Amino acid sequence: MSDPKVPTLPPLSDISDASTQRALVALKGMMDVRNGHIGSGDEAFITKAQLKDLVSNNFSSLSNTYSYSTGSGVDGTGNSGAAGGGTNTRPDIGGILGYLQGSITESMLYKKLGDRIDKIDAPATGLITQVGKARAGIAAETFNRVNSDNVIVQAINTIWGVVGNSNALVQSGSSVTLNSYAAQADQWNQLQAQVGEHSTLIRQEATARADADGKLMAQYSVKIDQNGYVSGFGLSSETPTAGPTTSSFIVRADKFAIGSPSGPGITPKVPFIVTTTPISRPDGTTIQPGVYMDSAMVDSLYGTYINAGTLDAGTIYSGSQIVDRSSKQPILSTTATSWGATIINSVVSPVTWSTLRMYGPGWHSSVPVNQRVRYAQSGVNPVAFTIMASATIDHWFTIWARYNTGTWVPITTVQEPQSGYGSATAVISGTTFMDTNDYFDIGVSATDSSGAVWNAGASDIRYLTISVSVTNI
Repeated sequence: MSDPKVPTLPPLSDISDASTQRALVALKGMMDVRNGHIGSGDEAFITKAQLKDLVSNNFSSLSNTYSYSTGSGVDGTGNSGAAGGGTNTRPDIGGILGYLQGSITESMLYKKLGDRIDKIDAPATGLITQVGKARAGIAAETFNRVNSDNVIVQAINTIWGVVGNSNALVQSGSSVTLNSYAAQADQWNQLQAQVGEHSTLIRQEATARADADGKLMAQYSVKIDQNGYVSGFGLSSETPTAGPTTSSFIVRADKFAIGSPSGPGITPKVPFIVTTTPISRPDGTTIQPGVYMDSAMVDSLYGTYINAGTLDAGTIYSGSQIVDRSSKQPILSTTATSWGATIINSVVSPVTWSTLRMYGPGWHSSVPVNQRVRYAQSGVNPVAFTIMASATIDHWFTIWARYNTGTWVPITTVQEPQSGYGSATAVISGTTFMDTNDYFDIGVSATDSSGAVWNAGASDIRYLTISVSVTNI
């Protein structure tokens, strides 16, 4: 009944010579540590393939950082100057997932849950009965050895039966092995059934180990092996000599779910399902591996790509715009155009339009959605703005801004270098802060930032387009 592809170690209890048995027990203990079966895993050997995987998988980068620049702009007083800014950190989703997956798949518990279960041969001793081709047996084996520096105690109970090419076996066992520097207790239960080449095995194992140097390890696992298709779950906890205690609960299965209990008045419900392999549906579609939930409440949600049938939120920040909850329209994006207009170049009052005024909270019930700016608390969530103005001018072209009823402030000036009229585009980006009932205006003039006119006879601005985009960071 043994699997010829998986070598097994004969029972050490069958060795009568005490010295040989102690040497083999010590050798087995060393190999268990080196193979990572017991202990913290720090002393375990790694294979050439595992080393290659460790080198090729670099999980050192867990987050990336993006920054927004702060050029000259409009501050809360309407004055020119640095508009404030900062650095925002968002998690690198791919890096974090890669690191976590790697730490799980390389763990001793995960690998153990994937190993095949060794089949147990029927004991040759014990109470055995045979009638024709049918055989059955009951065996109780005990081993107890104590000397001055180690203790080995083992008890195994087995029942088994064979009829033709069918066989079944149930075994439970426990063992205690200890010396002056380490102590370990093991317990297991195994069920196996086989008909011809088809076999299914269930094994439950529990191990507790303590070392003199302070290392602690405990592990519990349940596995099912059906013709080499291995699944199971396990719980482990490890305390290294130096460092914190860590624990893991790992499930290796096609599906993992949490469902409602059974009882009077309870409607069956499975609100949380995890799939790890593709699942084919009767209609021919495939359910891809992932986490599936009926409903979830999350304080912060991060994702590389979010696909939603319906998205309900107070505001949605897309990276360049914020969408209003009630109107479902982008907040703060407006454009004004004037064709062939003659614009006065007065520094005192640059030309503006009502659609180029941006309003903070307190005005939202009386102004269009695309002119609304949310409250922006100083130092926490500033308002970022981008203004782009294009026109045909004769040399100077300036964008101005005014906060509330304050003074108009020049925020950028460009020059159209050719002789006579030509096209020019001015762009400015920055940040500011807005309180309730605040607003700011955007305007343009055909002067420089000091109000000087390049050509008094040609001080108009033609074919003007101004676009203003404002978002809350």
